[in-house]
Amino acid sequence: MIFQDVFKEYLVIDYLKNINLKQLAKNIKTARKSHNGVSISNLGGWQSEAIVPPNIISVDKELNDSFKQIQNVVNIIADKINLADNVYLKNFWFNINNKFESNAIHHHLHFMSKNIISGVFYVDYPKDSGEIVFCNSNDVRGALYDMSTIKKYNEYNSQNWKVKPETGKFLLFPTYLKHYVEPSRINKDRISIAFNFGYI
Repeated sequence: MIFQDVFKEYLVIDYLKNINLKQLAKNIKTARKSHNGVSISNLGGWQSEAIVPPNIISVDKELNDSFKQIQNVVNIIADKINLADNVYLKNFWFNINNKFESNAIHHHLHFMSKNIISGVFYVDYPKDSGEIVFCNSNDVRGALYDMSTIKKYNEYNSQNWKVKPETGKFLLFPTYLKHYVEPSRINKDRISIAFNFGYI
């Protein structure tokens, strides 16, 4: 018997090393004071406009060092999924959520964007400030599998996949993979940076 996986998704989890996250959080809070932000996926909270390198990143050591580490992992993914060319950081934006604030379901695939790999890293994640939930690309799978037909949810039968953030953790996933952020249950800032890698 051959049991073969087809149409696989990926979710890569790793951690930043030797980054001054407290300083980075302070820089993001300072940016919030001078920018009104935008309303895209955020339900409440503050989301900066998308920033295109080399703006800011060239003068912010912590951001620069963070994305260098992330680029190394992106290169491994690109090789694993057999991309024909190198991918680079296209844009990124800051997110700050507080109590009851969240992000609606969305993806990062936009017309002519050439985004391939997307991600998020957590600059400051207070406990209970909102987990991230990924949604299966197969929208009808939930109709087939529920607790009456399976013993336990796993990567083959789940409609949603929840990941608990941690300060310093970063996630990488296909740009088309839908996801959302649960509402925060505490009165503390949850600070993250979302981003896209793709073809220039």
